[in-house]
Amino acid sequence: MRHWLLRDLGTKLLALFLGALLWFYARGEVVDTQTIPVKLDIKTEEDVIVTVPGGTTTIELEVQGKKSDIERLQQAQLSVVVFAQLDAGEDDASPTVTLSEKNVTGMGGNVNIISFKPPKITLKLSRKGQQPKQVEVQIQGSPPPGYEVGDILVLPSTVTVEGPKTLLATVDTVRTGPVYVPPNQRTWFGTRQVAIDPHVEGGEITCKETVQVYVEVRLVRAKVTIEGIPVRIQYAAGFKYQVKLKDPETATIAVDLVGPEGKLDEINKDPGNLDLIVAFVDVTGLGLSEVAQKRTGRFVLPPGVSLAKDPDGKERRFELEVMVTEPSPEPETS
Repeated sequence: MRHWLLRDLGTKLLALFLGALLWFYARGEVVDTQTIPVKLDIKTEEDVIVTVPGGTTTIELEVQGKKSDIERLQQAQLSVVVFAQLDAGEDDASPTVTLSEKNVTGMGGNVNIISFKPPKITLKLSRKGQQPKQVEVQIQGSPPPGYEVGDILVLPSTVTVEGPKTLLATVDTVRTGPVYVPPNQRTWFGTRQVAIDPHVEGGEITCKETVQVYVEVRLVRAKVTIEGIPVRIQYAAGFKYQVKLKDPETATIAVDLVGPEGKLDEINKDPGNLDLIVAFVDVTGLGLSEVAQKRTGRFVLPPGVSLAKDPDGKERRFELEVMVTEPSPEPETS
């Protein structure tokens, strides 16, 4: 028995090797079915923005063929290519594309595509546009207790943004990225260049510009109504006319002021320390002995205190009606 096993040993080993080789070859020829993820590649015009609702970036191909061919296919640079464009005059469209073998590049071999998952994709096409937009600052963080964020200055105040035309038509302002207020900040501070946030309601935009932001941190301001502020007529040197208020009841006025609570309390205790000044320089050419005029007064306010603004954001202006009278001639002396 032992002699039989050893007889023609070389021939027997060769037969065993050839048998194994045939088995591996036959294994590679077995028909198999597999699913392969393939990149989605969308081609369009330069001025068109394409998005895929749901964010689909790959298509799953169910393929059938020889196992060896499928293995080679998995190493190939496959892609599902879709061509999309807008018609002339169109700013947006949402076409649905049914996928087929014509959309697949790099297949080769004897592998068949059985199905696509998903079998259809809906694209959102938008014509690209540019528009200037006002910049709003996105403030994050808070100053220390007793302080608040006041005025905010943005340079430049408008930037040019790019995005779908239909989206830009609905956007009035864009926001900066977050600007953080340090927890120990008590005065004005500025930032380095801040990028524009690409997220807007309804989609995304792009902006190549950056802005600088300056933020006022101040004592918490209150708003009070101060009554009994006197009106003072101020004359320039050499002014030879007499001016008086047409309505004596306007000799004192009431006004809304904003500022630190402590300063407002001081003003409220003694409003006579404030003046509404109505200035007169010249009345040349009046040609009348007595003329009514409307003049705008200005306030002299302590540092940190200002007039409260109207709902439309403008400071209130105070117009007073005054009477300009020629002075009586001085009596002659003998």
